[in-house]
Amino acid sequence: MEATVTRTRLTRPVQRGLTLIELLIAMSILTVVTGMILISWFSLQDSFSFSTKSTAQREAGRDAMSRMVRELRDAQGTESAAAIARAANNEVRFYTTFNEPGADNAGVNRLTRYWYDAAAHELIRQRDMDDDGSFVKVGGGSAYVRANLDPGDRVDIMLTHLVNNSVGDGAIFHFAYYDQTGSYVDTRQAGVTTVLPLNLPYVVSIRIHLMIDLNPGKSPTYYDLVSTAQLRNVRAM
Repeated sequence: MEATVTRTRLTRPVQRGLTLIELLIAMSILTVVTGMILISWFSLQDSFSFSTKSTAQREAGRDAMSRMVRELRDAQGTESAAAIARAANNEVRFYTTFNEPGADNAGVNRLTRYWYDAAAHELIRQRDMDDDGSFVKVGGGSAYVRANLDPGDRVDIMLTHLVNNSVGDGAIFHFAYYDQTGSYVDTRQAGVTTVLPLNLPYVVSIRIHLMIDLNPGKSPTYYDLVSTAQLRNVRAM
């Protein structure tokens, strides 16, 4: 009888799953892709946050500028005082009836001021609501220290992140007026730093410069606002 020879084929076991090396490669690629996605996401978040905050700051700056120009333009003196009571680089004091029509719309003309708190980077509006002619509390103190302000007055923060003190000449206000000889003078001219009390009645315009940091705490991004208030109630020389 003829013998039958049966041959068996040696086969390798079927591979199932991933090897350790393939798994490590996949994890590395996934880590890189995830990192890129997260970086893009955080970048978009920062961009959106900056856009939102900067838009709000721009609007606040424009609103503050618009209000100052309107108030200063309509400033009016009293029987014993000029419309502009003080003129300095970082402060202007004036009399105004703004937002206070009074009885029969006669107007309540009160001493008001805008001043720049450079330490806090804020623009402050203070109105002498108790009509005592002073912006400091009883007992005195500095009119430029918050703790010493008259508690009877109305104090409002008009603008934050104002950085005029670190850019340019640092001045918020510049004044144009006529001197004793009738000559036109602008405090932006070299050597002219302020308006003498004698010339306050003859201030004709106030230039306002606001430099706002739109990105506080980070690389500064400045928003530059300039406008001029032409005073209506000016005495003739």
